[in-house]
Amino acid sequence: MVDEDPWCRARIDGVCTGLGEDGHEPLLRSRGGDPADPNNIVLLCRACHDHAHANPLVAETLGLMRHSWDAA
Repeated sequence: MVDEDPWCRARIDGVCTGLGEDGHEPLLRSRGGDPADPNNIVLLCRACHDHAHANPLVAETLGLMRHSWDAA
Protein backbone atom coordinates (compact mmCIF):
# COMPACT_ATOMS: atom_id res chain seq x y z
CA MET A 1 0.00 0.00 0.00
CA VAL A 2 2.73 2.47 0.97
CA ASP A 3 4.83 1.50 -2.04
CA GLU A 4 1.99 2.37 -4.42
CA ASP A 5 1.14 5.80 -2.97
CA PRO A 6 2.75 6.86 0.32
CA TRP A 7 0.55 9.89 1.01
CA CYS A 8 -2.16 10.33 3.62
CA ARG A 9 -5.65 9.92 2.12
CA ALA A 10 -7.37 12.20 4.65
CA ARG A 11 -5.29 15.37 4.29
CA ILE A 12 -7.21 17.13 7.07
CA ASP A 13 -6.37 20.85 7.03
CA GLY A 14 -4.23 21.93 9.96
CA VAL A 15 -3.69 18.32 11.04
CA CYS A 16 -2.08 16.30 8.22
CA THR A 17 1.65 15.64 8.23
CA GLY A 18 1.62 14.26 4.68
CA LEU A 19 3.09 10.77 4.64
CA GLY A 20 0.75 7.89 5.34
CA GLU A 21 1.98 5.62 8.10
CA ASP A 22 -1.15 4.02 9.59
CA GLY A 23 -3.65 1.65 8.04
CA HIS A 24 -7.07 2.96 9.08
CA GLU A 25 -10.30 0.94 8.94
CA PRO A 26 -13.26 3.15 7.91
CA LEU A 27 -15.59 0.34 9.00
CA LEU A 28 -14.24 -0.26 12.49
CA ARG A 29 -14.11 -3.77 13.94
CA SER A 30 -16.58 -2.61 16.59
CA ARG A 31 -18.96 -1.77 13.74
CA GLY A 32 -18.49 -5.09 11.95
CA GLY A 33 -15.44 -4.30 9.85
CA ASP A 34 -12.86 -6.89 8.85
CA PRO A 35 -9.23 -5.81 9.41
CA ALA A 36 -8.12 -8.41 6.84
CA ASP A 37 -10.24 -6.84 4.09
CA PRO A 38 -7.95 -4.70 1.90
CA ASN A 39 -11.00 -2.71 0.77
CA ASN A 40 -11.45 -1.60 4.38
CA ILE A 41 -7.98 -0.08 4.80
CA VAL A 42 -7.09 3.54 4.08
CA LEU A 43 -3.58 4.93 4.53
CA LEU A 44 -3.47 7.92 6.90
CA CYS A 45 -0.73 9.88 8.62
CA ARG A 46 -0.66 9.38 12.38
CA ALA A 47 -2.04 12.87 13.05
CA CYS A 48 -5.07 12.40 10.78
CA HIS A 49 -5.63 8.89 12.17
CA ASP A 50 -5.64 10.20 15.75
CA HIS A 51 -7.88 13.10 14.72
CA ALA A 52 -10.38 10.75 13.03
CA HIS A 53 -10.73 8.60 16.14
CA ALA A 54 -10.96 11.62 18.44
CA ASN A 55 -13.62 13.27 16.23
CA PRO A 56 -15.88 10.51 14.87
CA LEU A 57 -18.60 12.85 13.58
CA VAL A 58 -16.04 14.78 11.53
CA ALA A 59 -14.50 11.48 10.38
CA GLU A 60 -17.91 10.24 9.22
CA THR A 61 -18.48 13.47 7.29
CA LEU A 62 -15.08 13.03 5.59
CA GLY A 63 -15.81 9.38 4.80
CA LEU A 64 -13.12 8.15 7.18
CA MET A 65 -15.60 6.23 9.34
CA ARG A 66 -18.69 4.29 8.33
CA HIS A 67 -21.57 2.66 10.15
CA SER A 68 -22.33 -1.04 9.95
CA TRP A 69 -25.44 -0.33 7.85
CA ASP A 70 -23.18 1.37 5.28
CA ALA A 71 -21.15 -1.83 4.79
CA ALA A 72 -23.35 -3.33 2.10
